[in-house]
Amino acid sequence: AKAINCLNPISGEPDNQCQICVDIDSARSLDLIEIDAASNRGIDDIRSLKNNVNFKPTYGKYKVYLIDEVHMLTEAAFNALLKTLEEPPPHIVFILATTEVHKVLPTIVSRCQRFDFLSLKVGDIVSRLEKLSQDEGIETDTDTLLKVAQASSGSLRDAENILERLILTYGVRLDSKIVKNALDIGYESESIELIKYIISGDTKKSLEVLHTMEIGGSNLRFVHKMLLEYIRLVMHAKTGAIIKSALADERIRTIQKMGEQYSLPRILHCFNRLLEINFSRDLMDILPFELGIVEAS
Repeated sequence: AKAINCLNPISGEPDNQCQICVDIDSARSLDLIEIDAASNRGIDDIRSLKNNVNFKPTYGKYKVYLIDEVHMLTEAAFNALLKTLEEPPPHIVFILATTEVHKVLPTIVSRCQRFDFLSLKVGDIVSRLEKLSQDEGIETDTDTLLKVAQASSGSLRDAENILERLILTYGVRLDSKIVKNALDIGYESESIELIKYIISGDTKKSLEVLHTMEIGGSNLRFVHKMLLEYIRLVMHAKTGAIIKSALADERIRTIQKMGEQYSLPRILHCFNRLLEINFSRDLMDILPFELGIVEAS
């Protein structure tokens, strides 16, 4: 929005100093309209938007409509928006943002320029959290912030929110133990050990490790997620693909050794059985996990 309206663009980039850029940065611009499709998803909301698009921009060349979580619009609302997207007024630009593009009608997607944003690398998130911690006077270390970054699934916003909650709850001194307990994460070594027993076919040891983790209060859904991530890395190691992970070098070597030791059909069998584990509210959490592990091993 800034780039297409900036009064003094530099090689296509906004200068961030002109009045239009300053107004957009401070959320004062009348030419940037943000719409939350999760709350304004009906056909009446889109009709209201269509009635307003004919108004010329106040200052810049373009009036920009940013529709967030656009996949939440109803089908009727999408169809109402379609006509405007087909023949938009020359002074209007729509930006449709979504985390679930597969839910957007193909007729809408086909009329858009599509840009896919990747999840941030864990290292980049840690660097940002380190700067935030330094600016805010937080006493912590890289290992602690690494756990926060891993829990954020590639989202800087989520990582910052997690860090903020930890500070509000535990104060300005944070260590790995606090983060591990607060986020109910950890059990990294146990999870890798469990994967090793599953792939090797040692059902007895697999169940014993699982029960140890359950008794320790581990979140079994998170453990399941970790198992899928680790066996995915074993599969990468087996195929010779480069392993990209925030795990310590020692863990990476363990995973690479498993990739060398077992066949690809064996790894895929375990992977598919673990993928099929379905936690149900009607059953004890550990029961479907046990069944899946027994079938896999």
